[in-house]
Amino acid sequence: MNLLYHYTNQNGFLGIISEKSMWMSNLHYLNDSIEYHYPLDLLRSQIGSIDPGTSLQAIILPEAVEVTRKNVFQGIIDLLYDDIVIKVPIYVSCFSENGDQLGQWRGYSDSGIGFSLGFDRAELEGIAKANNYLLQPCIYEKSDQINPLNALIEKMPKLVERKNLPKIRTEFIFDFWSIAPTLKHFSFKEEREWRLFSKALGTKQEDVSCRQGKSMIIPYIKLKFEDLGIIKKIVIGPTPHQGLSKNSARTFLSSRGVEKIEIVNSEVPYRSW
Repeated sequence: MNLLYHYTNQNGFLGIISEKSMWMSNLHYLNDSIEYHYPLDLLRSQIGSIDPGTSLQAIILPEAVEVTRKNVFQGIIDLLYDDIVIKVPIYVSCFSENGDQLGQWRGYSDSGIGFSLGFDRAELEGIAKANNYLLQPCIYEKSDQINPLNALIEKMPKLVERKNLPKIRTEFIFDFWSIAPTLKHFSFKEEREWRLFSKALGTKQEDVSCRQGKSMIIPYIKLKFEDLGIIKKIVIGPTPHQGLSKNSARTFLSSRGVEKIEIVNSEVPYRSW
C-alpha cells in the first residue's frame, strides 16, 4: 500500500478527524517565500532563450499580423506577475512520501508536538479526480522541471492558430498552473512532497473560508472525504510524552468510531523541550 503523509499539529489532527476534511490553503500564502515566483522565473528564463525574431506568423499564420513568440509570451508573463494573487487562486494540500522526517516535524507540527497522517494514495487520487483536482509529486531537479515548461512553450503555435489572443493567454495560464505547483526549489528536496491542488479558475468564491495565519489571514477551501478509513496510519511526533500521546489519540479516534488504524511513534531522535 502506498501512503502519503500529511504533517499537522494537534489542532489540525483534531479538526481533520472531527470534520472528515482537511484544509487546502491558497498557494500564494504558503510558508515558502519563493513558492509562487520560482516557477514563473523559471518559465521566464526559458522564454528568454527564444530567438526574438522567431515569428509565429511565419510558422502557421502566413496571412496574420506579424507577432513573435517572445512578444506573446512576454505579455503572458507580465499578466501572471500582475495582480495574480486575486486572478488565479490555487488551493493546495501538502503530503510527503516520508512519514517520519525531522525537517517536517520541525516545520509543520509545532516542533514535533503533532502527528503525521498516512493517507492511502489511491483513495486520495480518487478524491482528487472527483473534485477535478490534481495529485502530483513535486519536481526538484531543474533539468526535469524545464521539460514540461518547454512542452508548454512548444504548444503555443497551435494556440495562436485560433487567432484569439485573450483565449490564448487564458489557456496558457491554465496549462501553466497545472504544472507550476509541483515545481519547487532543490533545497526542499528532502521533503519528497506530493501536492493535491485545485486547477486554475476552478474554485467558486463562495467555497472559500479564511483562517488565522502568522502574519496575515489565509484563504482556504475544505477537502472533504466521507470515510476516515482513507487514513491508514498515524505517526506520533517526537513529543516527550509519546506513550500518553498515543493513548489519547487512540481514545479520540475511538470516540469517532475509528478503531482499525495503525499508530506508531516517531523514531526521530529530536527534542524541542
